[in-house]
Amino acid sequence: MTIKSTVVGTFFRSDSPNRPPLVVEGTVVASGQTVAAIEAMKIMKDVVATVPCKIVKALVANGHPVEYGQPLFEVEPVPEVPANV
Repeated sequence: MTIKSTVVGTFFRSDSPNRPPLVVEGTVVASGQTVAAIEAMKIMKDVVATVPCKIVKALVANGHPVEYGQPLFEVEPVPEVPANV
């Protein structure tokens, strides 16, 4: 299973150049959580997980161009973790 690009642009693993990646291999993310960003025409678009999953591998290096539909992360689905009440 993969998280794919929804736009053509430049792929960034962090939200600013001097920050660490938003996710690394082994990170478990919730559905809707931002995992990276793509810059297209000077506008940043968040890349979000569509299902709860664990990041297995980043498939694109930071700062590289990506195409629409290109796989960005290899992921494994995980069960949804209920929020603490």
